[in-house]
Amino acid sequence: MDNRRVSGIQRVQARLISSMVESREKNVKIFISFWNAAEQEMYFCDPADLFSDPEFDSIKFRAKLGLLHIPRIPPKKEVKHALASIRDGKLERAIKKIRIYFAAVFARSQLQGLGIEDNWSRVGKLAQLYPIDSLNKEDVFVILGAFWCHENILDFAKSHKNAGGTVFQLIYDLIPYYGQEFFPSYVTDNFCGCLDKVHATHYVCVSDWTRKDLQQYLDLKGTHVDPLVVPLAHEFIGYSRNHTGSKPDDSELLFLDKTPFVLCVGTIEGRKNISALLKAWKVLVRKGVQPPMLVVAGKRGWDSEAIFQEMEQDSDFKDVIRPIIGPSDKDLAYLYEKCLFTMYPSYYEGWGLPVGEAAWFGKYVIASNATSIPEVCADAIDYIDPNNISSIVEAVELALSSPAHIAEKVAAIRRSSLRSWDDVALQLLSAITRFKDGKP
Repeated sequence: MDNRRVSGIQRVQARLISSMVESREKNVKIFISFWNAAEQEMYFCDPADLFSDPEFDSIKFRAKLGLLHIPRIPPKKEVKHALASIRDGKLERAIKKIRIYFAAVFARSQLQGLGIEDNWSRVGKLAQLYPIDSLNKEDVFVILGAFWCHENILDFAKSHKNAGGTVFQLIYDLIPYYGQEFFPSYVTDNFCGCLDKVHATHYVCVSDWTRKDLQQYLDLKGTHVDPLVVPLAHEFIGYSRNHTGSKPDDSELLFLDKTPFVLCVGTIEGRKNISALLKAWKVLVRKGVQPPMLVVAGKRGWDSEAIFQEMEQDSDFKDVIRPIIGPSDKDLAYLYEKCLFTMYPSYYEGWGLPVGEAAWFGKYVIASNATSIPEVCADAIDYIDPNNISSIVEAVELALSSPAHIAEKVAAIRRSSLRSWDDVALQLLSAITRFKDGKP
């Protein structure tokens, strides 16, 4: 967890564990386990209070586990936020920056008055860690994370299965296998090597599409299973459905209060197909259409240099494209709420969290019709062909020219039954309990 902000699988893990702990039955005990690379050993602990923060923060989390001593110097992004109110005057900004760093070292009580929230540095160890060599036979070992990152965890699962224990493996997607063009070769090699080493007694997939992919892969390997499907949530933790009144962490985003914009959320990389949106916006500009600003919010992904170069250097995109790198949950909530509508042109997904999150805020969505994405909101939203720029252009033109169409779709979204993380956790717990008790 080198990144303080998390996305995708890490975000889902935190949500699921938090909800499972809160909603667990009295006779079900839940512990979390992890491979401690420094100690070269598996550890476990009680997850109470570890996931209590509204937004998961990897630095805070490691500090709660006692695995990290947080430095006294505030992160650069915190300092940048504190300086954002000073629009002009380099000297004034420099003086305030010096005051912040001085206070961080010598007078921490002054930090809040300088615009720095110091809660992150006061996190103490909350968990008591215990080394663990093996589980009891009746214990259920559930792997919620990216199994291809930790062969030691797979070995632990294999030992438990061989001893007669139950092992659940949550599968988000098989994109590194079926979409190898979207990853560097070492990622696909590692993924496929580890996938063959998964020793699960039961598989849980996050979508019907992922189940199909997994069944096809396991059939090729001569392993015949019937994975269970537990769809992920639409809920954006910390915000009620159709929330209004959001305020961003980054005050520089407040200019969007008066700027119409379309939002695309996701890691900025080739698989998310941001380049298709850029091509579509270029077509609109050259047709004489004045498109809204396109805001692309997410962390930098693999092989994204060309995408950023195009956004920053193409004259057609001056004041039209705005990347926002590493937004916080508050930033994202603000962006979801304020945007005209969202777009998600991804080539390949195991689910599609930003599609559901946009629906949670009651926003009109234009999404890719590829892989699992239509499972998230079905016919409540509109779809485009991610390989067809004309399809994207036509969808944007319709959205800009037909308020009645958007209103109809928004009404459908707000009528839809959307899933919370508690719903997902309860379904997963129910499945684990059912199989543990030997029921189909």
